[in-house]
Amino acid sequence: MASESWVPVLIAALLVGSALSGCVGTETNSTTPVEPSTNDTQAAPDAPERAVVADIGPGTNPYHEAFRRPNWTAHPCHSVPGLPCSIPTLNLTFSGDYTENLRADEKVWEAYERGQVYWVEQTNLLLWTARPWDCEDQGVRCSEQPTGRASDDGTGSHGAATAGAVNDACQRCYVLAVQDGNSLDGGSVREMARNLTYVDVATSSFLLGDRSETAFQGDREFAEATYEVWESGTPFVAFSGNQVVTGFRPNVNPFPLAEVQFPPWVYLAGGAHPECDSSESLAGKPPEVVGDFTQRLPEPAHVTARSNISGTSFAAPQIAGELGELLLELRRSQGPGPPSNSENATMWKGSPVPDSPLADGRLQLPELRTAIHHSATYFETGDYRHECGTQLRTPAGPGPYVQMGWGYVGDNETERALNVVLGNGELPEKSENAKRFMQAFRDFRETLYPWPNESES
Repeated sequence: MASESWVPVLIAALLVGSALSGCVGTETNSTTPVEPSTNDTQAAPDAPERAVVADIGPGTNPYHEAFRRPNWTAHPCHSVPGLPCSIPTLNLTFSGDYTENLRADEKVWEAYERGQVYWVEQTNLLLWTARPWDCEDQGVRCSEQPTGRASDDGTGSHGAATAGAVNDACQRCYVLAVQDGNSLDGGSVREMARNLTYVDVATSSFLLGDRSETAFQGDREFAEATYEVWESGTPFVAFSGNQVVTGFRPNVNPFPLAEVQFPPWVYLAGGAHPECDSSESLAGKPPEVVGDFTQRLPEPAHVTARSNISGTSFAAPQIAGELGELLLELRRSQGPGPPSNSENATMWKGSPVPDSPLADGRLQLPELRTAIHHSATYFETGDYRHECGTQLRTPAGPGPYVQMGWGYVGDNETERALNVVLGNGELPEKSENAKRFMQAFRDFRETLYPWPNESES
């Protein structure tokens, strides 16, 4: 049984989310951890294939009903190519009261080990604590509370919400909640790329570490780590930031240095609609693509509660979930591909599909990216209402691409991109102005983060 001093911090940090109401069953499972299996053989042939989306941040709330999958009783190694059957199972208590569940599972969390991936039985959650939290070292004033990690800057809801955004976008995906107390140095990202080869898509919206240098220099190690993820054939989606893009000034660099913090091989996600009480039309530093800025997402310290929460932090995992859904549909149509991610930015390998990006029998990340970019859509005034009822206003600048990048990515857009990949649809066109603007943005990102191998760009 683990006895390290970080365990109380882990329990507090792992169970983060946001708040609302709902219903949940009163079924209670055994609180005794299941011993790892020695059988690492892969899945039964009739097992439904699933994708894994990794969400790197402060952890999540495994008791929330959003992640419950009562019919998912088989070990995920039977559904995820390359995932070892030796990954142990956590049998948690799922009653209608969060505090009672936590109390009942006290011994389970005492036995929880850092560095070990776990599956929470009858959920779509995989949990991995790469490094626990040390609140004082991270420069974040946070308190260890039995109801979850809380901080003065409102990030107590962050982890449950980001994992919830992945979950809502891809109900058939497993969410690997990666808890990392210092994600900015890229340590957990590198380990994931090298050892957790079953991860299909990755995302992060919660970076902590030494940011004393300028934004792009302080993120250099993280950027280099994400390149390893890209090389392994795994798309990586990160948040662009929440400052509003107010417009375009002629003859002035529209991409201020401090506004761009991720390299060109990372999907840079902005947000496509305002907070419920905001009059701004769009939020996010210069984005590559945009997702939903406001979503109704799971809360921490609750088993059913959801609330409206806003930020590009939640648009990024939503887009990551959409990419997981696209990959599942590709596998359903063309076969599972290799048992793990491939080299040279290859996301999928299989039989060639004539007259499509799969003509050479593989899907490379630049090909997927082009399909996503051209399939994304722009909103006009009044075209879109999110559940708070606020309409988008006319985007600032010469065109919507200033605020929306290549455009919005949701269910319809990823389906359109999949059809492009499969050769079932033409690549949608973008205006010449949009293409020139986005090429300039890409060029600027490449000056900050040159590609390690220019031939791959």
